[in-house]
Amino acid sequence: MLMPMSMRRRVRTKDLLLVAGDRDDLHAMQHALALLPDGAYGHVFIEADPAEEILPVLAPSRMTVTWIARSAVRGAALDAALAGWAAEWMPETGIEEGTSTAWIGAIASAGLPHLSELRGRIDRLHILHVLPQLEPDASRP
Repeated sequence: MLMPMSMRRRVRTKDLLLVAGDRDDLHAMQHALALLPDGAYGHVFIEADPAEEILPVLAPSRMTVTWIARSAVRGAALDAALAGWAAEWMPETGIEEGTSTAWIGAIASAGLPHLSELRGRIDRLHILHVLPQLEPDASRP
């Protein structure tokens, strides 16, 4: 008897990677992907406005790249994708062999309420942060 996907749990025997971000994070995401070994395994999620051009993304052959159409609220579609990914690939208990690493882009990370679900389940979580715009000091010549 087949169980619904929501009841099945993935068995992981290798390191699992997650790279996620907004279209504005694409350059940094491509840089991160270029540093991965050829055998890297995992998922890439990129949220973009439907009117934006979908660009080719170079990633190791075992990394699945998914472009997600942005909804009215920036980050909402990416957040839903991360929640689904976490439910399928990062069960709350019983994580099998291997380690897990996530890289979340700076632009996207501000609007991802489900990001907290990953914090306790993933071995290494890297979140880029947007640096505040520095105002020039008017008192300096």
